[in-house]
Parts: sequence; C-alpha cells; structure tokens
Amino acid sequence: MSDDGDRMIGPAEFSGGRVASFAAREGAAHVFVHGTSGNVYRLGFSGVRSLRERRAEGMQLHALIDRPARRGGPRTFTFVGEDAAADACLEIVATDVTIEPAAAAV
Repeated sequence: MSDDGDRMIGPAEFSGGRVASFAAREGAAHVFVHGTSGNVYRLGFSGVRSLRERRAEGMQLHALIDRPARRGGPRTFTFVGEDAAADACLEIVATDVTIEPAAAAV
C-alpha cells in the first residue's frame, strides 16, 4: 500500500479467501468472496465507471484495496491476488461498495 490513502477493506478472512463469482451490468457490479472460515460475502459496487477483469473467478485473494480518488471522484477497488505471478486480476472503479454476508450457496 502507498501513503496516498490506500487502505485494505473487508474482513480479515478475505486474505487467503477466493473470488467465487463476479458479474457486472449497467453501472453496477457484484462480487462474491469465500472467506477462509467458509463465510461468503457479497460485495455490491455502485456507480461503476470502469472495470478490468481477467480470470477473476477462483482467484485466491491477498487483500482488497480501496484507493480513494482525489477531489471526490470515484474510488478504485483492487482485488490483490495471493500469487503475484498469476495473471488473474479484478479492478473496479466505482463510487461506492457495500460488503455484507451472503448465503453460503454461492
């Protein structure tokens, strides 16, 4: 992380967890994450401006980083993979995110 206000967000069990599924449409995106304890979380992104994704489903996570924009613009949310050599990635530029427990059947 840098000194520019970047911060890790989400439960500690995201580290070592994995991206279970991902979907985006019309300014919104949803990501389901399986935590290391078996808990499943639904992340809802609103005001999605852009998205970069490559083989995100199944990616083992190290962290979810929130990088605030300057002057109140959209924030950049980066799912950092555990394996730096893997080419899987997921980065969402959006105005907001909510993180909540989800049903385990994801």
